[in-house]
Amino acid sequence: MLIAPDSWLTALRSDSAALARAARAAGPDAAVPTCPGWTVADLLGHITNVHGWVTDIVEFEAKERPPRPDAVPPPAGDDVTAPFEANAERVFEVLSATGPGVEVWNWAARAPAPVAFWQRRMAHETAIHRVDAELAAGKASPVEPAELAVDGIDEYLEMLIPWVLERGRQRGFEATFHFHATDVSGEWQVSLGPGRIEVRREHGKAAVAVRGPASDLELLLYNRRPADGLEVFGEADLLDRWREGIRL
Repeated sequence: MLIAPDSWLTALRSDSAALARAARAAGPDAAVPTCPGWTVADLLGHITNVHGWVTDIVEFEAKERPPRPDAVPPPAGDDVTAPFEANAERVFEVLSATGPGVEVWNWAARAPAPVAFWQRRMAHETAIHRVDAELAAGKASPVEPAELAVDGIDEYLEMLIPWVLERGRQRGFEATFHFHATDVSGEWQVSLGPGRIEVRREHGKAAVAVRGPASDLELLLYNRRPADGLEVFGEADLLDRWREGIRL
């Protein structure tokens, strides 16, 4: 399910603001439990770098892969969140001012493709890292609206996971999964194997099935929450294998 580009932009702005609030509440030295080895300052440096890179791609309408900028060092000073906020506002403005059909380079197509790719990618990148920051501060709120979470699951299963598997970054393992959102329309039949994933948007039988709100399913797939509280049927240990073997 694809949602309208203005919904991605709305989510990008609101999740950026929530990420900044959580980062300030947690403090720069707080550990980010869902990103082992990272502090909040590391998280801010990462997302600031990503926002800056994407801003340059879109603003200058790059048709080839531009060099990735040097990693932004963890910010220092009285307000370590301010550089993130400035870049978040800049990427929002550039993505808002550029039509979703304008073609620029992206890593999935490895060629020029519509800016809508980056509007979508930045919405979900920021939403997931907002959850990371909130978990560092103590408690995360859901990905909202539920339709955004469904779109995030689509993107994750149909684009991100195939991308890492094709490049040999993760081998995968033989298993079938069924994920079913209970608060909005969304079902995914997933067949996973070494170096491959097949996804069908349909009901079906699988070795393990998981039912729950769309946000909880997305955060489960991203390894941002356990399966606690979700309805799980079948070989529940396969979810542990997913968490161990499919990580971004």
